[in-house]
Amino acid sequence: SSPPFRGTFHLLAFAPLFLYWRKTENSKNIFISGWIAQFTFTLILLFWIPQSLSNFGIWSLPKNWLLFLTFCTLAHFYLPLVGLLWLWLDKTRNFFILAGLFSFIHFLWPKALDWNFGYQWLWLDWSGAQVAELIGFSGLGFLTVLLNATFTESLDKLINKKILTAGIYALVGILGFLTIQFLGADLLNANLAADSVKVKVLLVQSNIPNELRKNDSNPIFKNLIVNRQIELTDIALKSQDKKPDLIIWPETAVPDFLDPIYQGGILPTRIRKSVKNWEVSLLTGTYSSPDGKKEYNAVAVIDQNGEISQPAYQKNHLMPFGETITVHALSEGEAVKTFRSSNLVIGPLICYEAIFSNHVAALTEANILVNVTNDSWFDKNLEPYQHLNTTRARAIEFRKPLIRVANSGVSAAFDKFGREIISSNLDIDWTGFAEVEVSQPHLTVYAWTLQHFKIYPVLYLIPFLISYLPNFRRGPKGISAANP
Repeated sequence: SSPPFRGTFHLLAFAPLFLYWRKTENSKNIFISGWIAQFTFTLILLFWIPQSLSNFGIWSLPKNWLLFLTFCTLAHFYLPLVGLLWLWLDKTRNFFILAGLFSFIHFLWPKALDWNFGYQWLWLDWSGAQVAELIGFSGLGFLTVLLNATFTESLDKLINKKILTAGIYALVGILGFLTIQFLGADLLNANLAADSVKVKVLLVQSNIPNELRKNDSNPIFKNLIVNRQIELTDIALKSQDKKPDLIIWPETAVPDFLDPIYQGGILPTRIRKSVKNWEVSLLTGTYSSPDGKKEYNAVAVIDQNGEISQPAYQKNHLMPFGETITVHALSEGEAVKTFRSSNLVIGPLICYEAIFSNHVAALTEANILVNVTNDSWFDKNLEPYQHLNTTRARAIEFRKPLIRVANSGVSAAFDKFGREIISSNLDIDWTGFAEVEVSQPHLTVYAWTLQHFKIYPVLYLIPFLISYLPNFRRGPKGISAANP
């Protein structure tokens, strides 16, 4: 059910494991089966990591595979632990208790990549994905595990020839699924803003080879990279009668510092001259070093007059390994930032920052989100599509249009419902114009929850508590806790 495959398997994905856990009382078997499940899941989902580390120049491919396999042994280690907790805490082996434990511990578990089981709703373009406005995709992941528990209970009853009970559980699961779908469809129709205005944006996907990127400190390569961005932008602008409101270049499209104090430099001056001729503001990935010491992966805006008047945004979440232990290691920024350009209040997101809902929730003033990235390091595999899908999710959670510009693709524009307006293919030079509707920003229920109730996933334990309460009242060995 994950990109690039499409299927509804995620609604029953845990059935084999859950059924096996119910039938065994052996803690060793539960631990081993849970560990194998999490190892296999991580291996299939993230198999692109070793080659990507090699592309970044981190060790050889065999060493990176060894590192990755070590990562797979621990990445979702909470899964066998959940199985053991369920065995020890719940003698009735109730799947709904398991679902609550599973979701709560999944949320608490530290993750290098903030991933959950709700994204499949979006990848499948199900209307239920719109419910993320209320509970986020992490909440949808919780509902997915609950549906797994319901359908697994139905399967278990069917195996034991309890046909009527199996049918009841199946019906409950189907009604639950349809309720999510209908609620999502209703939210889709209820979010039409009367105060929205249309803005036109130019996306520039320059497809710069990594060989140039690795040597972008060389003045010759710097000029080649910038020349390509300017050339593609020139051609695109000449093809249109009406100018866009904003031009967007991808991550580190300008391999130089674009802080206000450096705007008199040779390369910044050249780019500023082009922007002034275009009479359109440019948002671009670049580097920042306002103090001349620390260097940051950054985003900067050059206004339509060719001036750099706003400080650059410095990336807050660095890519593990790729930006931290390479020869050109970067520093981590400390705060989110917005840029203002005509009708736009832009919330910049660099690379995989867009997968962190907590990070995006802080961009309350933004009326549009812009993600600049470079997925060419990951080759042609699942990663560009996984990254695109998880980035797209932020448009729904926060009801803001989202523009994504990637060096080699996939570049795309989405409205505030996560619906695609335009998109590119991988590994091609490409430019595209997108008209998006922006409106006054407002807090969605999910955004408000993240800001005011950061431990809301404790709600995941509700099915655990409801199902476990009878066990507590009975006490050990069937003796009532109220009358020992």
